[in-house]
Amino acid sequence: MGDVPNFLPSVQGLHYANSWASAPVVEIPTPFGNVNIGDAKHGLCGGMAYAVRDLFEAHDSPPAQATNPASTSPAFHFITTRLIDSFDLPDGVAKYYEWMNLPTGDEFFVHGTSRRTIGVSMPFIRATIDAGHPCPLGLVCVHSANPQDLGENHQVLAYGYADTATTSTLRLYDCNHPDDDGVTITFDNTNPHHSTKFSYSYDDHAVVGFFPSQYTPKDPSPLFQQ
Repeated sequence: MGDVPNFLPSVQGLHYANSWASAPVVEIPTPFGNVNIGDAKHGLCGGMAYAVRDLFEAHDSPPAQATNPASTSPAFHFITTRLIDSFDLPDGVAKYYEWMNLPTGDEFFVHGTSRRTIGVSMPFIRATIDAGHPCPLGLVCVHSANPQDLGENHQVLAYGYADTATTSTLRLYDCNHPDDDGVTITFDNTNPHHSTKFSYSYDDHAVVGFFPSQYTPKDPSPLFQQ
C-alpha cells in the first residue's frame, strides 16, 4: 500500500470539471497523419492531470474557483499546452495507437495490454507514488485501428495504490469527477497473461489497460490568471 503524502483530489485537484465550451481546433501531427484533439468541448484531461501535478510539485494549492477558465485566459492556454505535452509527441501518440491495436491477453509472442499494465506499468506507478509523486496515466479505452479514435482514450493522475494477494487498486484524480476522492481502478493481479478486467469507478470509460505518461514539470502560475 502506498499514497502520495498530503494529496487528495478534493484538496489538490482542480475544482472545475473537464467540461468546456467549443474552442479553436488544434491538430497535432502523428505518424498516422494529423489528429484533431484540440476542440476543448471534447475534453482536456491530459492537460488537467499535468496541471494538477505541476501544482503539487510547486507546492501550490489549486485555484479556489469551481468555474472553468475562459478560453481567452492564460489558465486555459496553459491547460491546452499541457494537453499537447501529455501526448509526448510523437512517441506517446504512437504508444496509445499501439495499445489500441493489441489483444487484451497474450497471443503467441505478443504481450497483451493486461500483461503490459500489470507487469510493466504497475511497478513504475508504485515506484513513482512511493517516491512522493502523483503519476499521470494514459488509460486506453478503445480497440480501434482508426487514428481518429485516439480521442476516446483518457488521462488521469494516480496518487495511491493498494495490493492484496489477488487484487490491486489505484486511487485517482479524474478531472471528469472533480473533488471526488473515491475514484479508483480495481483489477485482479493474478493472471496477467490472460485478459484482465479493469473496473473503473464510473461507467464513462471502459479501460483495457494503462501506462504512465512521460512527465516534465512546468511552472503552473498561469493557472491563477483566469
